[in-house]
Amino acid sequence: MLISVGIALLFVTLMLLIWYPQPYFRASGADQLLTILIGVDVVIGPLLTLVVFKSGKKTLKFDLGVIGFLQIAALVYGASIVWQARPVFLVFAVDRFVLVAANELSDEDLSQAELPQFKSLSWTGPRVVGTKRPTTIQERNQLLFSSVFEQKDIDRMPKYYIPFEEQDGDLHNRVIPLDKLLSRDAGTRDLITRALHKAGREKDQVGYLPLLARKFYMAMLVDKTSGVPLSAVHVDPW
Repeated sequence: MLISVGIALLFVTLMLLIWYPQPYFRASGADQLLTILIGVDVVIGPLLTLVVFKSGKKTLKFDLGVIGFLQIAALVYGASIVWQARPVFLVFAVDRFVLVAANELSDEDLSQAELPQFKSLSWTGPRVVGTKRPTTIQERNQLLFSSVFEQKDIDRMPKYYIPFEEQDGDLHNRVIPLDKLLSRDAGTRDLITRALHKAGREKDQVGYLPLLARKFYMAMLVDKTSGVPLSAVHVDPW
C-alpha cells in the first residue's frame, strides 16, 4: 500500500510541476485522468491483494506478481495518455488564447513550422506563441475549409506560429477591459483581485482575453502594455 501511495505521489508531482503547470492542470482535464490513475494504483492493486492473499497459499507469490504486473501496466498506459494530452502551446489566435495539447498536433503539422522551436513539443508546460495570418487567397481558403469541415483552426497549425513578441497589434486591440469581470459577483472579483496581487499589477495595467482549454473557458489576464499573459483565472470570459 505504501509503495502504491509513493508511486502515486511521485506521479502527481511530475504532472503538477512539469507536464501540467498551474493553471492548466484542471483546464486540461488532467484532474479527471489523475483520479482514474490513482484509483488504479492505490485502490485496485491493494484490493486485489486482499482478495488473493492467504497465508501459506502455494500460488501466492505468483498471484502477487500478476497483480503487480497488471498494476504497473495500467499505470504506464495511463501515464502515456496523460503525457500525450499535456499542454504544449499557448497560442494567441485572432482574439483569444488557445491551449493546445500534444495529441492535437501531428508530426506533419510540426514539420511545417517555419521556426525550429515550433517543430518540437515542450516537455515542461506550454510555450506561448503568436500567429500570423495567411497571406494568399489560396491559404485563406484552405484555412477556412479546415476550420469549417475539419474542425482544425489556425491555433493548431504550427506553420503559422510566430514568436509571441512578434505578434502584431491585434492582441492589444482585442484586450477586454478588466472592469467587465470586476462588475460581476463578489466571487469573481475576489479571484481577479488575488490574481492581480500575485502578478504584482494594478487593475488599470491589466486587461484580459478568453482562454479556450480542453475542459473550460477561462479568462487570461494580460499586461496592457506588453500583451504578455500573466495569469489564467477560472471565470467565464464571455
